[in-house]
Formats: sequence, C-alpha cells, structure tokens
Amino acid sequence: MKFFQCLLISLMVAPVKLPALTMFFNNGEQWEVEDPLKDLNHLSAQPIQPTNLSCINYKEGSVVKISRRDQYEVIIIHKFNEVVGLIWPDPAQFSEAQNYIHQGDLNRGLTILDAMLKAVEPWPRTPGSWWLKASLLKLSALEKLQDPQRLERIIFNLAKHDDGNQPTLTTSLSIARLTLLNCQGDPQASLTGANTLLPKLANPEDIARVNFCQGQANLLLKNYEAALSFFLRISTFQGGRSEQYAQVLLSIARALRGLENPAIKDEKIRATTVHYLHRIIRECPLSAEAAIAQSLLNPEPTPPNPIPKS
Repeated sequence: MKFFQCLLISLMVAPVKLPALTMFFNNGEQWEVEDPLKDLNHLSAQPIQPTNLSCINYKEGSVVKISRRDQYEVIIIHKFNEVVGLIWPDPAQFSEAQNYIHQGDLNRGLTILDAMLKAVEPWPRTPGSWWLKASLLKLSALEKLQDPQRLERIIFNLAKHDDGNQPTLTTSLSIARLTLLNCQGDPQASLTGANTLLPKLANPEDIARVNFCQGQANLLLKNYEAALSFFLRISTFQGGRSEQYAQVLLSIARALRGLENPAIKDEKIRATTVHYLHRIIRECPLSAEAAIAQSLLNPEPTPPNPIPKS
C-alpha cells in the first residue's frame, strides 16, 4: 500500500501520459488494462484477445491478460479481490453526466452514471477508485428527482460503506435523509433533523442543501414566508452554483403563489412569480422544472361543460 501511495505522489509531481486504467495487484504486478468504459453498453464478459493490454471480465470477476512466452501464449488471471490500487483518471463520461444533471436532464445523467458505476463497482474502497465521487453525484441527482423509492434504495446501499472515515459520504447521506423525509410526507421530521445537522456543517454547499430541505419542508407545511426566505437565501448566495438551481427557482415561484391572496390579487407578487417561471425556462431549458414552469404559465383551458341533450 505504501508503494502505491508513493507512486501516486511521484505521478502528481512529474505527470506523464497514462493509460486509461492501470491496476496494481497484491503480488506486486502492475497491468495496463483495456478501458471498460469505451463502450458503456457492453460491461459484461469480454472476449480474451491477444493484446498488450489486459481486460476485465465482469461476469467471471477477473482481470485477464495473454502473455507471449517463446512460442506459447499464457493466460494470466487475477481475481477482483487481488486488486490493491488503481490509477484510473475520471472518465470523460463523468463530466457528461455532471453536465446533464446540472442542466436538469436527470434521467440521461443517471443512465450514464449507472453504467459508470457498474464498471467501478468491484472496487468501491480501493485507492484510486472514483466510485465514491460518482456515487455521490448519483445521490445528488436522485435527491433532485425526488423519487422516494430510488432515493431510499441508494441511501441504504451507500450506508453500507459509511464507516465514519469518509466525512463527505456521512454528510451527504445525512442531507439525503432529510430530502427523503420530505418525499415521504414527513416535513416536520425533516425540519427537526435539519436543525440538528446544521450546526455541524461548515461547507456552504452543504448548508445550502440543508436550507433547501428546510424550504421544501416549509412549503409542504404551507409556511410560505418561511419557505421563501430559505429559497431566496440559496438563490442570493449560491445562484447558478446551487446543485438544485432549477428547483430553487421553481420553489420560489411556488412559495410566491402560496402568498398570493385571491381577495387582494397582489399584482406585484404575481408579476414576480411569472418572472421566476420565465427564468427557469430561459436558464434551465432541459430541466423537468422548465416543463412545469411552462404549464404554470400556460395552463390548459378548462373544457366547456357539455350541452345537455334535450
């Protein structure tokens, strides 16, 4: 393990052109491995080809290489649990998924992430693995999607790896549980959990995520003024950097609609609501929130009552 850490340090000091994936095994061997993410649709058993690179056989749980010795070809096999280190730079697909999620196209981003995670799944805690980074991005996307079943499932799966030694994972799971409580219709429990969690946080992005949960909980409780204050705080201090940017804008509009008084018909509030709905469509056109904003701006006309037959 010390050897692998020293190697990583030396590569950072004197960067060189690296293969897509290098694996280190417990017997001291180091192999260059065929990139399993070249084709996201075929992460199963790969045929063994005579090549200088080894390849991963996910079906058999092994890494395989053909070595030429004299006139013979020798097949060398290492099992997944023999891998003690990786040099595997963040794949290009990671940025692609990140961009889709930031734009609000969550399902497309999640499809890419699922394939990526399948490729790195055998080595979640191995030094050099980007499993945690991709998993946290998926968790963030599912928080935005607000599908309670999928969110509960990933929280359960990630919690198995939460041994307290990875603060980022621990914090992200705590925030995701607040979101899950809102999705499950228990906003009061979400608020209680948020009040307990906030004093422990220092990262502005983590605080903004908790503030969003507080805003959502107040929105569910119809405490519109309180909800609006949380969402406006995120919009003011985080802006487009917020992970839930489109959701924040839509939540501001929803809180404003809750403040509208049909008896008074406050045109300023209504105009501000419309302003935020237009911002969602303009700034986050691929998001699900943009479609919702469009429907709120142009509600379908109520069909006329059928004329009774005489």
